[in-house]
Amino acid sequence: MPVLRYICFAGWIFFLLFSCKSKEAETVDFDQLAPASDKYTESGSIQPAEVKRILFTDTASAFSRQVIDSLGLDKNTIFGLDTSIFPDRFGATQTDKWYCVTPNDSLVFMRWKFGNGIKSENTFFNWLDCYGKRCKSVRVSEEANFSPRATLFLQQDKELIFIESGRKIDADKFIEVLNAQKTGKEWKYYVIQAPRAKAKWFSIDQEGKPQALKVQADNPSAGEMR
Repeated sequence: MPVLRYICFAGWIFFLLFSCKSKEAETVDFDQLAPASDKYTESGSIQPAEVKRILFTDTASAFSRQVIDSLGLDKNTIFGLDTSIFPDRFGATQTDKWYCVTPNDSLVFMRWKFGNGIKSENTFFNWLDCYGKRCKSVRVSEEANFSPRATLFLQQDKELIFIESGRKIDADKFIEVLNAQKTGKEWKYYVIQAPRAKAKWFSIDQEGKPQALKVQADNPSAGEMR
């Protein structure tokens, strides 16, 4: 009996070893099946593909791209604005709104283009009738303080432009850049205000020369001029 048990035990061991080897032989090495060119040969984990950042200038209008390029602004510091403010109520045919952030300043640029000069001028006047969060009424040529920041308004046939900055605005540079975009040299209203200062009002004739608008005590409000 002990011999028979030994023979049975040895047979069982042999069966297990044969079975394991068969299974090992049936194991598929997928790495061997893959072509050499498809194998990942770098050490360490697989790195995800680099995602390209979409810049505002990639989708901005041709007008905005030309202005940004002409001003020499870094495209990586430009961001789109989707904020609606007062002039957005008046059905502009095209809007351009963006801001630029640098370590030393932040600049806001907004432009509304209308179907005709009447809509452009009426939008500007309505805005002056109710300017800012407090809906302050500002008279044409009034030496008002629109904001603690520097402010520039430009209005002409079909165009209304608003620029705001933490620092003094180089209005001549902006006007030169805008004129290059074929907006026309003549601006009916050109309002400039330095930071925490009072606004100065001008108009710019066809030759591009600014003419000061005189401050008069009996100047009508924007609403009375429509």
